[in-house]
Amino acid sequence: MRAGRAAALLLTLSLGLLAGCSGQTEGAPSSSGDLQSSSSGLPEGVPHVTEPLDVAAFEKRPCALVERDAIASIGDLGSGTPDVNSADAKRLVGPSCNWSSDKSVLSISVVIGTVHRDYGSGGIKGVYAGKEQGLIEYIDEVTVPGHPGYPAAFSGVTDERAEGEYSLKVGVTDNLLITVSSTDWKHPTDARSSALKVAASVLDTLKKGS
Repeated sequence: MRAGRAAALLLTLSLGLLAGCSGQTEGAPSSSGDLQSSSSGLPEGVPHVTEPLDVAAFEKRPCALVERDAIASIGDLGSGTPDVNSADAKRLVGPSCNWSSDKSVLSISVVIGTVHRDYGSGGIKGVYAGKEQGLIEYIDEVTVPGHPGYPAAFSGVTDERAEGEYSLKVGVTDNLLITVSSTDWKHPTDARSSALKVAASVLDTLKKGS
């Protein structure tokens, strides 16, 4: 899925960028994490997560983050395929789940960005830093329906929204992103609303904590 590859590339670029900024070397996790330049511990201009959410209960079952009704309302995408043990899941981005129709014309993926969190480069700050350094082509700030306290933005290494590929980054803590990638090649404009719908379901689930 092209949208999934773009999300992985974006997260990889942000990892390298922020590791360099903080003096960290890839392979050396840091517990400190943030670039200190404001009272919240975030770079100036980066929005703060007002009520951090715990993802621990879903790291081994990422597909449970999204309510079945939310997926069903988008299309016939099945029950979802989790990835918690691959090299990507363990060393590149974090646990994920992918829902896809035949030929992947319509698809949704959700990634829990634990790898970047553990390296101190997680959170919405990585998206803004990537844009500042020219690694990200666009940032479109949005509010996830019903969840104004969680900074979110559509962004991409390249802009493929006209083709029906959207990557939505949602901060669930100041150090952790959930990435929702949505592809709809038949109805490109629907991909945006699908990503927001899935993100709202993820936040609903995390707030319930089960």
